[in-house]
Amino acid sequence: IGTLQYVRVEFGGTLISPDNELNGIAFQGVGSGTDVDYVQVHANADDGVEFFGGAVNAKHMIMTAAEDDSFDWTDGWTGKIQYAIAVQDPTVGNRGIEADNREGAADREPPRSNPTLANFTLFGRNSGGENQGVKLRRGTNGSFYNFIATNFIGAVVDYDADTVLVTPHFYTSLIIDTPLGPDAAAVSNNVFDAADGNVDKIATGRTMTAASGYTAALVPGVEEAITATTDLSTSVDAFFDDVDYVGAVKDTSDDWYKGWTLSGSL
Repeated sequence: IGTLQYVRVEFGGTLISPDNELNGIAFQGVGSGTDVDYVQVHANADDGVEFFGGAVNAKHMIMTAAEDDSFDWTDGWTGKIQYAIAVQDPTVGNRGIEADNREGAADREPPRSNPTLANFTLFGRNSGGENQGVKLRRGTNGSFYNFIATNFIGAVVDYDADTVLVTPHFYTSLIIDTPLGPDAAAVSNNVFDAADGNVDKIATGRTMTAASGYTAALVPGVEEAITATTDLSTSVDAFFDDVDYVGAVKDTSDDWYKGWTLSGSL
């Protein structure tokens, strides 16, 4: 139990050995009694943040210029996040979200990774085959509400159906100018389907287009306005605030990301 609030981690991380790097912040089995709010990780040499099991929740998280994934989880994490921004470095960086349960034969063993995330805005770097919005694999589950993802050249959702026994699902989310995934039919029929209010505006040129350097158009334009899941506190969990918009930022007056983040990182 504790508090991590108004914290910035900048230019951290290092390669210890192959496939063994340091995250900007690693939550190792942290429980839901810990309060995490207003946290930024910038230019980390590996993932921005990774959750290793536990049930810790967070609000107002920002990951900028991570050299690997912005958000990552594994080993049975079941926490919740609302209001999050990820902006990939324009030259390096992998996925907006990389989601696992466990690797290998134990990928479906309990406790199953099953977080609930709402009001995320993810900007890719528009290059690199693994520059993906959300990678779902290795037995993970999860629920995703009110997402916006754009500029991921690899795929907005890469869904490994062979290793995901219980299908993760998006609700009232929007993708812009980004391929749906290598198996678009499986994604649209199972993970990101129109029946749950999801909208695919691929190749339509909207306000929130490619990130340039570390600059992202965080405020949605009129063309990005879609119906959000508004009753999150009652229909999903009391942790969540009720909102009437998708993405991490509602409009120009919604400035929660200003005044405490690294200058020039957004």
